[in-house]
Amino acid sequence: MQIAQLGRLSKDAELDDWLISAPVAVPYLGGAELEFVLEGMEGDAQPQEFATAVANFLAKGKVEQTLAAPHILEAYAAAVAAMAPQKPACTIDNDSDVWQHVQAEEVRVCRRQQGDRKVYVQVVADCDWDHEHGLQLVFREGGSLSRVSLFDDHLTYSDAYGLPEDMDRIS
Repeated sequence: MQIAQLGRLSKDAELDDWLISAPVAVPYLGGAELEFVLEGMEGDAQPQEFATAVANFLAKGKVEQTLAAPHILEAYAAAVAAMAPQKPACTIDNDSDVWQHVQAEEVRVCRRQQGDRKVYVQVVADCDWDHEHGLQLVFREGGSLSRVSLFDDHLTYSDAYGLPEDMDRIS
């Protein structure tokens, strides 16, 4: 199987429904080369929606990255508050400094199994303030930023907390 922007995809050795790309430069992440993991695309009724989400995400650049910074700063503040009185491993004073503390590891693409059933792109990252949980940035259809949180594998806020769709929000 193949997606134009990712090239030939290979099956994951352990998980049958995962397809993996070779590392691809991601403009949104400053050109960092990351593997894309496509979950469930092969058996999906509309696999072209995965390709569209990937194309939308790869069209993002530094400007869109800057727009996510306040949400990452909010995730950092929540993590620091949760670990109090322990001191965080780093201090971030403003949103212009957050990206230097985030190291993207891979990009996952999957269909949400409930709610809108759209395809989402999920950036999985390590972060200096929480190596245990890490960070995720989630983009609905690869376009709009829909969630920034510690990595919990939930694509939306409403999924993570069992809330109705109308209560969904980014953080």
